[in-house]
Amino acid sequence: MGNPIVNAFVNTQSAPNFDMIWGDGIPAYGSSTSSGRTDSSGNLTLWLFTSANGPYAFTVGATLFEWVTMTNVTVDSNKSIVVILQFLHPPPETIASISPQPDVFGRFPNPATVSLSAMATDGYIVDAIYYSIDGGPEMEYIEPFEVTGDGGHTIRYWSVDNLGVYETPRTLDFEIVTNLPPIVDAGGPYSSLEGAGIGLLPAVNDPDGDPLSYLWESSDPLCSFSNATTAAPTLTCYDDGSYTVKLTVSDGVHDPISDETAVTITNVAPTIALSGEAEVDEGSPYTLSLGAVTDPGDDTVTGYTVHWGDGSSDSYSAAGEVTHTYADGPTSPVIMVDLVDEDGTHPGAGTLTIMVNNVAPAITNLAAPDGPININDQPVALEVAFTDPGILDTHEVAWDWGDGGSDIVSGAASPTAGSHS
Repeated sequence: MGNPIVNAFVNTQSAPNFDMIWGDGIPAYGSSTSSGRTDSSGNLTLWLFTSANGPYAFTVGATLFEWVTMTNVTVDSNKSIVVILQFLHPPPETIASISPQPDVFGRFPNPATVSLSAMATDGYIVDAIYYSIDGGPEMEYIEPFEVTGDGGHTIRYWSVDNLGVYETPRTLDFEIVTNLPPIVDAGGPYSSLEGAGIGLLPAVNDPDGDPLSYLWESSDPLCSFSNATTAAPTLTCYDDGSYTVKLTVSDGVHDPISDETAVTITNVAPTIALSGEAEVDEGSPYTLSLGAVTDPGDDTVTGYTVHWGDGSSDSYSAAGEVTHTYADGPTSPVIMVDLVDEDGTHPGAGTLTIMVNNVAPAITNLAAPDGPININDQPVALEVAFTDPGILDTHEVAWDWGDGGSDIVSGAASPTAGSHS
């Protein structure tokens, strides 16, 4: 039928005894009993002799197969009989699997769990599954079993159906290596300025050379990674403060291993863009534009203080255009702006130097007496009015009387009177 029973033991029990005497009078056999084991085709050849004292009895046995006895076999002439033992239907098929998965080198961790399952030919059912570990005793399979110990292992397994038909034992060879978890050090502690990248330098080692996966996490969303799943990413934090980052590493065999480290971030002062005309006349309003604020941190500017460079200051709550009038020139004031945010006041966040031009005073009125003037040693009284946009300027009024005489009035204010005889 094509399903040989291999290595089955066949023995002739209770065979008749006789002596076979050759010409030299020496018996060749003390008994006609013969035995042996079937080959890979299930075949066995036995030499049998005429049953002088009764019929033969044959007993057949094989692993996990009940002993079978054939009695009352009569041999009427010396002959050879070919015994062929075969099952009448295919045996069950058994499948073995090992968990967990092996490493990249095909090695299994310690312990490894072996599972067996079998399927019988249609119309039959699996009666039992058997196995042995590393040449040990044969055991019936009930549930998955563990195999422990570093080194090579061999599982021998087979199954039997409900009619006693069994499969030729199969073997499963595998290696167990006690796998060690990775060693993880997140490095650090780290420090930097807000908005500046930090190159993280962890120390990670896997004793077994297993491929590793990485995951970086931060204690605050203001800190982000260039790639959180690489071994050594760049970390950037956008506000000053103290943070914690955690590195988790997995080798796919053990539970993930984590390590944390501290990160200290120092504040960076914001800056502001200032713009306006390069020159302005004294006494004329100057317009300054408070422009964009640059801050690598996640900060909000809530106050602007402008120091105009002439000793005066003004504060504002928002950026934009602001004005100021310089009282005196010529001068080159340096405009300086302080910024206020949640980290405090940041002096000199922006500067701009301008030129304030002096403007000459202008006479606005010269008052003289009405009517004819008596010049016979009678004094003539005049009054001059003038303006100057440089309100801090001091003035002299110089009278030129036209007759060679002149007067100078120092510290004059408008209007200034003068007289001459």
